[in-house]
Amino acid sequence: MFSRALFLALSLLVVPAGAIAGPAPLRLNPCPVPGGTEIVKCGRLEVPENWARPTARKIGLNIVVMPMTGPGPEQAPVIWLEGGPGIPGTVSAALYSTDLRFHRARRAVILFDQRGTGASAPLHCAETEQRQATEDMWPAALVTACRRRLEAEADLAQYTTAASAHDVDAIRAALGYSRVDLMGLSYGTMLGQAYMKLYPKRVRAAAFIGSVPLGEKLPLSHAANGENALRQVFADCRADPACHEAHPRLESDWRAVMARVVRQPVAVHTAKGEIVLRPGPLGEAVRGMLNSNFGQRRLPYLIGRAANADFTPFAAAIEAGGPEPEADGLYLSVTCPEGTRRIRPGEIELATARTSFGRYRVDRQVAACRLWAAAIADPRLLSPLASETPVLLLGGGRDATTPIPWARRIAAGLPHARVVVIEPMSHLPIGLTNIDCLDRIADAFFAKGDAEGLDTRCIASMKSPAFATR
Repeated sequence: MFSRALFLALSLLVVPAGAIAGPAPLRLNPCPVPGGTEIVKCGRLEVPENWARPTARKIGLNIVVMPMTGPGPEQAPVIWLEGGPGIPGTVSAALYSTDLRFHRARRAVILFDQRGTGASAPLHCAETEQRQATEDMWPAALVTACRRRLEAEADLAQYTTAASAHDVDAIRAALGYSRVDLMGLSYGTMLGQAYMKLYPKRVRAAAFIGSVPLGEKLPLSHAANGENALRQVFADCRADPACHEAHPRLESDWRAVMARVVRQPVAVHTAKGEIVLRPGPLGEAVRGMLNSNFGQRRLPYLIGRAANADFTPFAAAIEAGGPEPEADGLYLSVTCPEGTRRIRPGEIELATARTSFGRYRVDRQVAACRLWAAAIADPRLLSPLASETPVLLLGGGRDATTPIPWARRIAAGLPHARVVVIEPMSHLPIGLTNIDCLDRIADAFFAKGDAEGLDTRCIASMKSPAFATR
């Protein structure tokens, strides 16, 4: 096991990459947490861009190691696996230095930017990432321009979940650990399952939040999952006296709003200029709002105003969201071969019919993937995970992207798994009262290395914010 003394010496030592073929040694040096005062350890690990050609082009992985804060003995470290795909993992350093610092009482927390994100050979498409949410996703000309620009240097076929799983093991080996714990959110749960498949002896325990089954044909399910969450918002509003009084016809108001935009796009003047609300982009913006508790609790107000011919609050809410945080090049490199290109044409109408959101998102992503670089998904990562490793699956009952049935589907192949439902939680674990209950349950799970017998009573104190009235 990795000792505290060895950890403190890492800034002076070069740690060999162990059994992983290809990576250069890793040197960690003191560095400040962005936006904070704590000094932690940072480094770059060189790995092959193509793991099948270890002597060819190398890329650097940006790594932040948050040291254990307690007196010991040290347990296996937690490697944090960020969502997206396309969001850099090191952006969570400030959280693990403050609100989530308790995770480090008995172990180090390891953060890294997945290949293609952050400071790890990023694959950004400024052409598409800076678009307004009211504009079409992934215009063909811009997708093509980005692909051509990126592939002048990078082999886009190597930015896959399998390659990132090999990167995770390279990080583990370079830091000298025999086994690690995993904690992941959304796409990070797919990466975690992939790592457990490819390196079954290296994971002691895994905690996943908002879990996605391996082999899911994303984004085929987005419309139906979003519709289910939207219906739950309507039901929650009916059950809330103040919301129901303010919006007694919320469902019919929503239908009227969408019908109005379908008949003719609505032009809205905002502080930033004029934007035009069209059915596809508006529906996708609403689906995005459903991914947070704050967005869900504001939707009835936005719908009510729009039903009364005032779309200004809707437009302001969409503008306030800003550009997408993912690196689009990495997002397409992962999702095209592993999900989107596996969608059969007849599946789209079946999956999106009778939803408010329709085919828009799937059609736009299918079209973008036709233009993106060819890659082949690892067939091992398209079937369910079977493992004896203890796994905790935390999910939200109001999740618009990764519903609870997905967690239960994953758990079916895991005899030592437990699904814990946080009924009011949306996809993003923010916005509830006592939100650190979720992380404390995960921390207790890691301390035990067992999902059975966990005290989950604090979930009862996790409440949604009030519905917005203005």
